[in-house]
Amino acid sequence: MAGAYAAFGNNGFFTEPYSVKKVVLRDKTEIDLTPETEVVMKDYTAFMISDMLKTAIKQGTGATYANIPNLHVAGKTGTTNYTPEDIKKWGIKNDGVPDSWFVGYTTRYTASVWTGYSDRKTALYGNEQKISQTLFKNLMTYVSKDVDTPDFTVPKSVERVKIEKGTMPAKLASDYTPKDEILYEWAVTGNVPKETSKKFEKLETPSKLEAKYDETKNEIILSWEFNQENKEDIKFEVTASLDEGPEQPLTTTAETGLKIANVVPGGIYSFKVTALRGEQRSDPATLKVEVPEPLLPEPEDGENENEENENDEGNENGQGNGNGNGNNNDNDNDNDNGESVGDGNNDGNSNGDGDED
Repeated sequence: MAGAYAAFGNNGFFTEPYSVKKVVLRDKTEIDLTPETEVVMKDYTAFMISDMLKTAIKQGTGATYANIPNLHVAGKTGTTNYTPEDIKKWGIKNDGVPDSWFVGYTTRYTASVWTGYSDRKTALYGNEQKISQTLFKNLMTYVSKDVDTPDFTVPKSVERVKIEKGTMPAKLASDYTPKDEILYEWAVTGNVPKETSKKFEKLETPSKLEAKYDETKNEIILSWEFNQENKEDIKFEVTASLDEGPEQPLTTTAETGLKIANVVPGGIYSFKVTALRGEQRSDPATLKVEVPEPLLPEPEDGENENEENENDEGNENGQGNGNGNGNNNDNDNDNDNGESVGDGNNDGNSNGDGDED
């Protein structure tokens, strides 16, 4: 197992494990016992296996027990299994296994650890199955101390690609795939997936953005439509500015409408509605609305009318002096004297004086 896994860390070259390098005879003749190294796989195969097993040791079943901080290491757990007959014959519980393996490697060393009992009917349970991982971690930490251990070399035969999570077969992430939906994987050069996922397409701009003003409630009622086929996780950001002032967020909603209360009479509102999905943003739909001034009540008849001003000043002076002196002398000695004066003032734009004798 150690020899086989070492080929992954050696870019596809396999050397059969050995413990004796050479034999020196009495006559100083040397017999070289170093085995031949041979290519057993392509360099891209070895690299991609190592890349996957680096992930396995950090995120898989070996993460807690076999992972070594600050060391580029790859590895894999393994067990053998009991047959149904063994389980029945020896009374093995469901989580019991006869042994536990862990094989891991760096670009310098490979280690393979087996744990179990010579008597196969004695099963390993729970944390006993983690002993092989713990032994590997302690051993690899010790032999790697103060040893320069580079990461696995990326061959020219592979290239890094962005794959959208959950696609099967794998599809390339699109320009609109959210960052948290992208996996960065290695592919053999020339064998990159051809198809791009359409799950996250460019978001359409909300359409038919309209506004109505409710005079009785002094509110603006916005409405819009969104016609994109995939409406999953879509929300709408609504912002507004008053009289060309700074833009202010109003809300983020899953609805296709919004009421804005207590608007300013005579104000000009500029609205923007933008579709959102995760980090994606559509182009905004825009609309300007002018709130009408309140209507003043109709004046009643005669109100607010200027009364006619007649600057008509007339002085009518009538002076009449009627002096009648009548001496009527007759035999009856009768005397009659009469006097009459009349003054009349009338303000107007005409002046009249009259004397009457």
